[in-house]
Amino acid sequence: MLSSITTLLPLSLLEKIEFKILSSPKRAQRILTRIPDKVFTINSQRKAVEIAQRAIDRVPAYATFLADQQRINCTVKTIEEFEGLPITTKENYVKKYGYESRCVGGKFPLCGNIDESSGSSGKPTNWIRARREEDLLLKAVEFEYVYTFKPHHERTIILSAWSSGPWATGVKFCELMEHFALVKNTGTDPQAIIETLETFGPGYEYIIAGYPLFLQKLFDENKKFAWKDFTIHLLTGGDSNPPKWREHFNRFLQEDVKVISSYGCSDIDIGIGFETPISQFIRELCVENPDLREELFEDRSQIPMLFQYNPLMHYIENITIKGQPSFCVTLLDPHAASPKVRYSVEDRGGVREFSSVFKIVRRHEPKKLREFLAHNDTPLRLPFLFVGGRVDGTLSFDGANVFPEQVAHALSPLRDVVNNFVMKKKGSSFLLQLELRKGARRISRKRVSNIIGQELSKLNRDYAESLENNHLLFPQIEWFSYGTGPFRKSNAIKFKRIC
Repeated sequence: MLSSITTLLPLSLLEKIEFKILSSPKRAQRILTRIPDKVFTINSQRKAVEIAQRAIDRVPAYATFLADQQRINCTVKTIEEFEGLPITTKENYVKKYGYESRCVGGKFPLCGNIDESSGSSGKPTNWIRARREEDLLLKAVEFEYVYTFKPHHERTIILSAWSSGPWATGVKFCELMEHFALVKNTGTDPQAIIETLETFGPGYEYIIAGYPLFLQKLFDENKKFAWKDFTIHLLTGGDSNPPKWREHFNRFLQEDVKVISSYGCSDIDIGIGFETPISQFIRELCVENPDLREELFEDRSQIPMLFQYNPLMHYIENITIKGQPSFCVTLLDPHAASPKVRYSVEDRGGVREFSSVFKIVRRHEPKKLREFLAHNDTPLRLPFLFVGGRVDGTLSFDGANVFPEQVAHALSPLRDVVNNFVMKKKGSSFLLQLELRKGARRISRKRVSNIIGQELSKLNRDYAESLENNHLLFPQIEWFSYGTGPFRKSNAIKFKRIC
């Protein structure tokens, strides 16, 4: 009934209703725990179709892109026609057409901001955003913040430890969060964070936000600081982390610490997906249940990050890239200065509706699911997005694909010794370059190689079979002192392949 009613509403009116709902986090939570999948799906598709047609009519670069793809005089009126549109990427669209031509009307917005990607994939790229894009994003971020952290607003201080500069995360994070919280931009300076805690004392609740490697470094290199005297939670993103990664912080922080990861990218939005209690619970189940993760992710060797996302802000589709499961995103904000239609950052992963995931989990782990529901709030009925790193981040040995996230998981037993890693293929050999933590002593290369080979074999059946036939596929280990060799880069906190 509800899905039938919403299809009759003009999209302009639907957008006003969405904004009204998100204007109150409590109201949004109440509604998002009740809306059926079908309502999300139908209206997300309606918006995607309209956004695509707007881009065709009003964005010169996109019309030219379609013409270059032999799609002249293209119109989009149905979801089937939308799904027939070619995938856009940084390579075939962003780098090929000029900045202004990718904006609505072929010109920059009068007001807004310009973010810059970190340049980790090559030359830095600038991203143009209109001021009006922040309106809905601000409400969405506030809801995610309140829902996941349940902060005591009058006693909460947020410390932004993202990299400072023109990068989207650091700039945008502070701009958004200061609307509903007290924010200090410490940057990636551990001493600045410690001094801030000492200045304001343990009477406040703190949320430290930063990249995974920086957060790990912050605590590992300041073990003598009295972290447990403070109520500290963590917000991270920009990279995946092993399933048991959160347990690392239990050594330093109070028992009820919240560690929340988010998913975003400079190309599209900083807040596409966010971890919720139900998504974290399901991911933890997958660690011990390979049958569950195989049915959820169609691959028992992978334990990807698992988020929920708002399908009325982003229309996300399952696609295949280079033979691997992936997804593309359409930004549904009608005020976007530079629209994104079926845009792929070539991450491995995919999407599933809430009810589909819920049924699978209930079939595999009925008792644990009942216990979870009995002790937690009703889950949001938002769809799930799973992300397992970049499509091109794999190495192949004798037909066995080894993913950076698997190596990160395999290195978990050595987290007190290994700070970072880079994996390479040297001829037909598996080369693993390891950065030593400050003050740590090297372990014999043979022992490390055996540990990683054994751990990888547990996660990756193809690798295990190849290793059984060819013992030369045990990784060759190269040790590097902290901050030397391939780890000398000044932006090492943003290394993509971390343990």
